Amino acid sequence: MRIEMKDAEPDDLVEVCKRMCDCVKKAKCSSPEYLVHLRVLPGKGIPPDPPCLLKIAALLLEVRPWMTQNIIATCLQVPFIDETTKMVQNIFLSLYTPAAPFYMVETDEEREHFYKTEMDKLSAKPAEKQ
Repeated sequence: MRIEMKDAEPDDLVEVCKRMCDCVKKAKCSSPEYLVHLRVLPGKGIPPDPPCLLKIAALLLEVRPWMTQNIIATCLQVPFIDETTKMVQNIFLSLYTPAAPFYMVETDEEREHFYKTEMDKLSAKPAEKQ
């Protein structure tokens, strides 16, 4: 599942999260199948504020059972990681513990490493008995 955003405002992030949660709820997976890649493109967007982060955390908590069942990992790719970005990430992670591994990266190389790492983990798991 790949989502790209440019010039996103906090309300845009909440809307994207709602749509992703709807998609996850509709999934009928017997084992985790989705790598989520959310890419924030360079632009004039503003970082999410605490009320926005609370809304997103509440939405994700609502679908946590589906997230646990369907999501392999999530990668948030941002144009740069500065102190503000780290602070927003820390605030969010204090509100919500991801149901699957969560990575924040800057570059396409880091993103590819994320994909490879998670796919290697998945292929190394023994097959579940039905």
